[in-house]
Amino acid sequence: MKRIMMILVLLMMASTAWAQVSLDVVWNQPTVGAPLSVAFNRNRVITGEVVGPDNASTVHVRGLNANTGGLQWEDTIAGSGVFVDAAGNDAFAAITFNGKTLIRSYQQRTGTLQWSTTIPLLSTTAFGVRGNRVLLAGYMSISLPNGFSEANGFLFVLNRTTGDVLWSAQLDTASIPPPLADAFFWDFDRSGTDLIVAGERRPLISGVDFLVLRDYRVSDGHLKWETLEPNLGGPFQVQLENGFVYVSGRVNGSPFGGFMAAYRLTDGVLAWNAPAGSDRPMFTASEAGVFIVSTFPVLVQTTIIERRDPSTGVLVWRQTIPSEGPYTRLIRRVDLLHGYLVVISLSIPQPPPFPVPPGWPTATVQVVRLYDPHGNLVFEDQTEQIAIVTDYDIVGSRFAAIGFVSGAAGFVRMYELQTGGIQP
Repeated sequence: MKRIMMILVLLMMASTAWAQVSLDVVWNQPTVGAPLSVAFNRNRVITGEVVGPDNASTVHVRGLNANTGGLQWEDTIAGSGVFVDAAGNDAFAAITFNGKTLIRSYQQRTGTLQWSTTIPLLSTTAFGVRGNRVLLAGYMSISLPNGFSEANGFLFVLNRTTGDVLWSAQLDTASIPPPLADAFFWDFDRSGTDLIVAGERRPLISGVDFLVLRDYRVSDGHLKWETLEPNLGGPFQVQLENGFVYVSGRVNGSPFGGFMAAYRLTDGVLAWNAPAGSDRPMFTASEAGVFIVSTFPVLVQTTIIERRDPSTGVLVWRQTIPSEGPYTRLIRRVDLLHGYLVVISLSIPQPPPFPVPPGWPTATVQVVRLYDPHGNLVFEDQTEQIAIVTDYDIVGSRFAAIGFVSGAAGFVRMYELQTGGIQP
């Protein structure tokens, strides 16, 4: 399971009171540049890194041995941003350069270049390989009849074998006369023949944001259905699972500010929604349920972890993470790792009053918690020596992470979940 363009936080973790469950570092290697993207598949970890200033930067796409971290191959090309992904025997990179996006395909084991295609996207918001297709979402500037221009979201679908563009779609068509709208693709997901995209429409006149949720037929780009939801804005998280499209984002004007909803894959009709916290809730969905983490800043900041029935949204269990004193908590990631729910948060010290009380915290604290499917806390660890992860990719009980520590020192690491033979 891959999620891109999201800032995550992790740490090097050691066994704690729950000695039978831990998250250990298998290997750790430095990066050559700014760590932006990582993909983990079979015996390779693919990384995307940028070296140098924006006006003279180069992109490094590297293939590392998944068991040792040793460098196996490297491709260097001019560029200022990069996404990577991997599937089967192939590795892929989407490289931003001179207002365009270059897609490259490599033989995953050796790094041999298989094909290269240029796409006219100014910026990329999501990139990935799904089956026999390469998907690219982002935005570009389009000219209007009145001489002005506006940003608009676009989706490109490429043949995985040849790199040929099979079809593309524009999220919105510029409207003359007003209201004009800036519309962006935020994320996508795919299952079977369906390509689900979530975007945001921002009318310049009314000022009311809309969630734009669409289902395209992967083979030819035929639009199966479109759902518009007013007063919902991005950034969004979208996941297609169990015959539903799950989406989280923010609610305009809400006292809490977030939403979590499930739409039917067949027609895009809302199946259920649930109240959320102060910002976009983080979630992950599987056959076992939808796991949602939200923060509610009512009197004392409280974080709620919920497991809901994937079909009805009925609450199965709820756990509370209480306030951590004079800190502001930021939820950075929720995911499933070999059956365990992983909740990663960052506790940032609040501004101190005057005079500063003795012992008032000054360092950011990283907290990682693991829950079993029944909501029982089985592992907790925290440290002030944080590693800020820009991307990661999970395979089974292992995941590769790329990021940096205390400054500009970049790293790529392999983590592995240790359960001592105990299954969740």
